[in-house]
Amino acid sequence: MLPRLPLTALLAVLLAVLLAVLLAALASAQVPVPQVTLPDLNSLPRPPARVPIFFPPGPPPPGGEIDPVTPLLEPNWDPPAGLEPYVGEVFYPIVGSRLAERDLSRRQRARLDAYVARRTDLVAALQAWVDRRAPLPSGHDEAVRQLEAEAESLRVELINDSYAWGVYRGWRVGPPQTEKDESVVRIREFQVLRATVFYYTHGLSIEQRWLLWDHVLRRGASGPGQALDVPAVRPGSLLRFLPAGAQLRLPRTLPDGLRAELEAFVAAKDVLQRDLADTIVRLDSASRREYVDGYKALVERQRLPVLELERQAEAIRAAPGGAGGVA
Repeated sequence: MLPRLPLTALLAVLLAVLLAVLLAALASAQVPVPQVTLPDLNSLPRPPARVPIFFPPGPPPPGGEIDPVTPLLEPNWDPPAGLEPYVGEVFYPIVGSRLAERDLSRRQRARLDAYVARRTDLVAALQAWVDRRAPLPSGHDEAVRQLEAEAESLRVELINDSYAWGVYRGWRVGPPQTEKDESVVRIREFQVLRATVFYYTHGLSIEQRWLLWDHVLRRGASGPGQALDVPAVRPGSLLRFLPAGAQLRLPRTLPDGLRAELEAFVAAKDVLQRDLADTIVRLDSASRREYVDGYKALVERQRLPVLELERQAEAIRAAPGGAGGVA
């Protein structure tokens, strides 16, 4: 007679037998090996591909030629064919990138063609008036304002995430003490200011954009890492005037009254440009709320001074011996 096992011992024996049977079944079965599926690298988010960017050259001085040097701090890309008609336009770099990438729709090309045609007509009418061959057509000033609005509309439409300058940089302009080399800060400031003229939409008026462009051209001429002094009004020298980019060769003899008006104009323009540049650089590393509020304040506080600067320029043009006879 076999000894009587306690219940717990019987359970242990039963579990051992079941485990042995299970292990034998697994050993003889074809158990599939789990497959690890790697993600498709083409489907993962990527940083946008770097598209070529073409900043325009500055207008040449009277009697001079356009400087053919490669735009500062950009790779040496050859401009695409068809970019020439837009060299003086606020959407020039974006059109250049899209032409290089062959990414202009038929509708966008039609808008650009219509814009150039309207501009050509307005310039022809203005030239006829300057040459005293015909009076200036009625509504010409309003047509110019409408053309400027169309230029801004084109600029905004043509920019998207792939063609926005800021998407390619991984830095912000910070205080000079955050960089060991102050020239690095100055160069980054130059890059941000130049890009702001053409790329960023912050409610800046077209007059402010071109004032900023004039400031950028001055920085580029002196070296993007250099600080700027207030321009001097010297007989026989070149003077940057309005519209932005225009340069006047001053006569070797300046009447005292005209010199005083020019010095007042240059000082007022310099104040506006420094305010523009300093604010844009400071807001580059600001929070989103500070950024939006800062640009609103900038646009508002410069609205009347910009109009006053335009009035000063027109008074100098109209004065006997003024800029109208200097250029």
